[in-house]
Amino acid sequence: MAQATLPDKNRFLWIGWIGLIAALGGVVFWGYRQWSDAESSSVSVQVSTVSQGTVEDPITQTGIVKLGQQRTLESLSEGRVQEIYVKKGDRITTGQVLLLLQDDTWETARLRHSLDVQKQDIELTQQRQVIVMAEAQLEDAKAKLADDEELFEQDYIAKDEVERSQQLVRNARAEVRSAQLQLEQVLLDTRALDIQAQELQQELESKQIQPPGPAIILDLLVQNGAVVDTGSKLMVLGEPSRELIYLKLSPLRAQQVRPLQLARVKPLGPEAVT
Repeated sequence: MAQATLPDKNRFLWIGWIGLIAALGGVVFWGYRQWSDAESSSVSVQVSTVSQGTVEDPITQTGIVKLGQQRTLESLSEGRVQEIYVKKGDRITTGQVLLLLQDDTWETARLRHSLDVQKQDIELTQQRQVIVMAEAQLEDAKAKLADDEELFEQDYIAKDEVERSQQLVRNARAEVRSAQLQLEQVLLDTRALDIQAQELQQELESKQIQPPGPAIILDLLVQNGAVVDTGSKLMVLGEPSRELIYLKLSPLRAQQVRPLQLARVKPLGPEAVT
């Protein structure tokens, strides 16, 4: 039986090692392919639906917000500020009294008028009573005349008695007419007082500062007790339905906006609301 020599053994050893390395390489390659395929199949993607819209290019800039059509209310007469019924930031309506001016001359006239009205009411009542009494006396005089005329026809009294009764009737009618004239004069004086009351009311309304329409109080320019003249500035109002934003922009920034463009405003401060 023949035996392998040393060179033959080395050759078989090398062949075995090469086969082992090739097998290990195949296993590694197969494992890598499996791992690569598994990673590629588990990748997650997000799908979004695309729609047409507006792309905003915001410009952040500080500025001042002012209400449209700001106006300053002025005093229509002289006086002293008696009461202010609103404060800064209040929303007001048409016809609402914002401020009341006090005028000592007007107050004196109002008190005098009040006394005159009371006196006139008393005089009117008294004059109506005078008319009632005069008419009663006239009826009595007429009744006596009728009786005297009947007695005269029966020859119970003389004609002089009838004439005296006729004179009493004439005097009573004159008293009624005089009382009626005096009542008419009292009524005329009462109408004059009514006109004076209307004038006082108009003066009071001129001292009641009211807005021309709905607005917001932006600033109060006077305080209680302040003395004002005709035309003095009292408060500043703004139209709440329109707000304007005033920005101080560089020339480059200014080219990116247009006048009266809509804007999103965020007030500065701890209680800021967009």
